[in-house]
Amino acid sequence: MKGKLMIVLTAVVLLLAACGETAVPAASVTPETTTTQPVATSTAATEQTLPPTQTESPQPVLRKAPDFTVLDSQGKSVSLSDFVGKPVVLNVWATWCRYCKVEMPDFQLAAEKYPDVQFMMINATDGVQETMETAKAYIAEQGFTFPVFYDTQLDMIRTYGVSAFPTTFFIDSEGNLIAGASGAMDLATLEQGLSVIR
Repeated sequence: MKGKLMIVLTAVVLLLAACGETAVPAASVTPETTTTQPVATSTAATEQTLPPTQTESPQPVLRKAPDFTVLDSQGKSVSLSDFVGKPVVLNVWATWCRYCKVEMPDFQLAAEKYPDVQFMMINATDGVQETMETAKAYIAEQGFTFPVFYDTQLDMIRTYGVSAFPTTFFIDSEGNLIAGASGAMDLATLEQGLSVIR
């Protein structure tokens, strides 16, 4: 009985992995910073406490967003570093991802509402599950006007370690990676992320 249960569990895990879509239905914005606040350790290895004289708020240590290169709709190379000086929202999506499709109208609304922010809607164009042609056809069919970029070399996907779709990153105007989220994002959550980079 125990052996059959292990076989069934293994089959379920393999089936889910083969499914290809590793999206979660909802997202929350997670900060991508660490703090410089000192931590003192007690004799118990698992317990950590702040020094009693520490009264200041922790200062975030900002991390530069890694650069990458993708293609625009005309096939021209575009890098993240081209947009330093402007807050950036990176969103990774694919036409086969149902949660990506669910959130895209909210990204359209946000792109229209916040013209001071550079939206980079990055299609995971692997040439097998997704091509530039299928992605362009979907964007045209839906009437989306936000800027779409194509990661044909999977440079952005690898650089940021994206393993779930959709995934969104928020970068401030100085090029610092401020927050990120995996899973579908509604307009309220998207605006929460925007509030930390504007």
